[in-house]
Amino acid sequence: MNKYTLLVAVAALLAAACTDSNEAEEPQAESAERAAPMSREERLAMRNKLQEQKNVELVAQDDAAKATTGVTGEVPDDVLDKIYADLEQRSGGDRGQFVVSKAAAAQWNDGSLGCPEPGQTYTQAIVNGYHAVIEYQGQSYDYRAADSGYFKLCPGPSLTR
Repeated sequence: MNKYTLLVAVAALLAAACTDSNEAEEPQAESAERAAPMSREERLAMRNKLQEQKNVELVAQDDAAKATTGVTGEVPDDVLDKIYADLEQRSGGDRGQFVVSKAAAAQWNDGSLGCPEPGQTYTQAIVNGYHAVIEYQGQSYDYRAADSGYFKLCPGPSLTR
């Protein structure tokens, strides 16, 4: 059966299903009322209601996924403390002078945490973690961290290593 024949067969079945087939129906009791066909507006309202339910389900699934991955949207204090200690050592500054300009949950495409270095190989899997940018004396320090506790300073044009 070619595509055209199949298409014609499907169209014929749909047309038969959509036509009013009073002759094929069993006679109904006179007391039972037949439902009136829905208007265009009613069909649109029903479709919108179903779409809203689907959107609610998608949001619930997204929330459940966040709960299972442990990504909450904030950098945990223990990870931030390790980053501060590293930055104190690198810069000679005091954590009281550091300003956090970004601290958010992130998903990295691989073990490089979004910051690959030449000549290095990385695990090829999604890594849940965090992204923190700390400002100190006019410089930005871009830190990437994994949920496992591993973190690294991502080199950039204004960063010192």
